[in-house]
Amino acid sequence: MSPINPNNTARLYLDYVAATKRHTLVIRYTTGIIAAAAADIWRQVLLANEAAFGSNVEFDGARVSELGSNVTNPLPWDIVEFVGTAVPTVDAPRFVSLVGRDPQGYRVRYYFYGVNFDTLEPADYRLTGEELPVWDAFQTDFLDAMTETSAVTIAGNLPVMKNYANVGYNAYYQRKARG
Repeated sequence: MSPINPNNTARLYLDYVAATKRHTLVIRYTTGIIAAAAADIWRQVLLANEAAFGSNVEFDGARVSELGSNVTNPLPWDIVEFVGTAVPTVDAPRFVSLVGRDPQGYRVRYYFYGVNFDTLEPADYRLTGEELPVWDAFQTDFLDAMTETSAVTIAGNLPVMKNYANVGYNAYYQRKARG
């Protein structure tokens, strides 16, 4: 597979803090939707699924890069805060990811830090709906929003997403915590 220019699609960036660590969720989309409208759709998904994230998680900004541009511009965004149990700082490196591929084989992966686990993570590091129902509800809404906002892979194609989520630990933060 040949490399594709990272500016091949328009991109929406959702900036957030989870357990004192900064993260950015990047969502590629087709240019047929207005960036501010897409940001609002994603904000509604977050608000509807507040139980999926810890109380020390805050989505505090949105930015956009247009097709062909490497410049990001801020979008209007009201802060999304969550209630409930805080994610322990020791779990800051833990993420949940959604994975899919497009017909050409290009992969898309969305990482979420600060997911509120009311139970221990699964032994096989893979979440299904039965293991964490609040995550299953969020994943369903997320996939619906992907369709609504025409979220795509770097190649600009609609991905087929897996019906599970992976649980893992970011190696950089693991080493930093241990060191």
